Amino acid sequence: MEVLNIEAHYQGEIKLPKSLIEELPDKIMLATTVQYIDQLPKIQSQLKPKEIYLFTSKHGLHPGQILGCDSFKIQKDIDAFLYIGDGLFHPKALLINQKPVYIYNPLSEKYNKLSAKDINEYRIKKKVQLSKFLSADKIGIIVSTKPGQYALSKALELKDRLHSKEVFLFIADNIDLNELENFPFIDAWVNTACPRIELLHIDDLN
Repeated sequence: MEVLNIEAHYQGEIKLPKSLIEELPDKIMLATTVQYIDQLPKIQSQLKPKEIYLFTSKHGLHPGQILGCDSFKIQKDIDAFLYIGDGLFHPKALLINQKPVYIYNPLSEKYNKLSAKDINEYRIKKKVQLSKFLSADKIGIIVSTKPGQYALSKALELKDRLHSKEVFLFIADNIDLNELENFPFIDAWVNTACPRIELLHIDDLN
């Protein structure tokens, strides 16, 4: 079936609060979703003379665009991120870089910051997950058949490497984590589909 993607852009004007601009450090990486992507040049001009970088997506069509299935590890030497958008779905994923994440919501015209406390909580949860995985006897590997997320070869490679454990592959189009409760014999889950599934439901996959 043919799919037609149509971009829907925010029509309002985005003006960053003076207090936010003053609070931001000198080196910033900007990220946003497609709804606000055409606003980035004006936002950059408001942040001068700060050093500004745009998030680089492996899958997005525009500089600065961030997608749910992106790899969020950044190599740039920056002080913080500035995310333009509503919700915490994308900005929480940026915490993997262990840099503060400022969030400006154009709809509410308010901003907040994910900082050291949030980063520490994320790291602790990741360590707990890893510990449970290492001690698990039965592993479930999640594979999605969606384009861009399909990683069966990697899942099979991982299964071969985990020869000391009993490994089961679970393949589906839409990944519903509630369905995992139907397999209580699985001690730990490994996600090879969209990485944001794991970050959104970090407690559920433990």
